[in-house]
Amino acid sequence: MIFQHTLEAVLAGRKTQTRRVMKWNEVLNGDPANTEGNAVTYHADDGNPYPSAWRVKWQVGKTYAVQPARGKASVARIQITRIDAEWQGVAGISDGQAKAEGFANRAEFLQAWEAIHGANMLTAPVWVLTFKLTQNILLEQVQKDYPELLEGYSPIVPTSAGVLWDLVDMGFLTPQVEGENWDTVWNSFTPTDKWNALVSAWKATKS
Repeated sequence: MIFQHTLEAVLAGRKTQTRRVMKWNEVLNGDPANTEGNAVTYHADDGNPYPSAWRVKWQVGKTYAVQPARGKASVARIQITRIDAEWQGVAGISDGQAKAEGFANRAEFLQAWEAIHGANMLTAPVWVLTFKLTQNILLEQVQKDYPELLEGYSPIVPTSAGVLWDLVDMGFLTPQVEGENWDTVWNSFTPTDKWNALVSAWKATKS
């Protein structure tokens, strides 16, 4: 599963839900009327009406690879623990649900949703996948192969200036703003910037 915009929250364990826009050929447990079930299935548009033509897309209890983008290597694994359908879309999401999505509040989530999907998709039906992080592959690799870079810091959301300046000094991050204020400089980097810097630092130990 791709988490291009919320990868840090997934790896840090702050994100435990993801909403995915329903596609026309997807149903829950084979019943379009269901609002909660064990599996999302889909039917290929090949004219075959038989059950054997249905395929499972997501299933409760199964684990799935986490990718930062399409075609990128897996960096973690998650296990789906619940599947729900929200037929009215995300417009009515609560603050608590937004936090489970990895955001500070409802407003922040909706802003991100509109930026990704468009304002016209606020009421599009969505699947709500609740999950738990079962393996952080990146963390395991970095802790094993490059512990000196991350010693004393969170590997995904550093809480000190030390790891930032280490990455800058080693050429893995290039500040886009002037000054030496850690918060200002760190916040100028996108999650993708931070992700790529950590991966590059890890890869450097392999060269």
